[in-house]
Amino acid sequence: HRTNELGVKRFSKGYLAYAGGGKNSRSNQFIVALKDNERLGGGSPWEVPWGEVVGKESFTTLDKIYTGYGEKGPPQGRLSREE
Repeated sequence: HRTNELGVKRFSKGYLAYAGGGKNSRSNQFIVALKDNERLGGGSPWEVPWGEVVGKESFTTLDKIYTGYGEKGPPQGRLSREE
């Protein structure tokens, strides 16, 4: 973790976590922090880090993950319906 100016811990590059859909939700997401993250990082009880990438080779691989879709990829509902 790293701490922002408000004292809130955030995920740094390489952190692995699960995030739930919120209170009383059964949905979840798998998070891989591809860069230091300003929004996510344990601010909610349903954002739970469980590991982190270590070693130069691992970070090299992390940097190769395609992120070109950005926020314009398929909607979450479609992703959860299709297998």
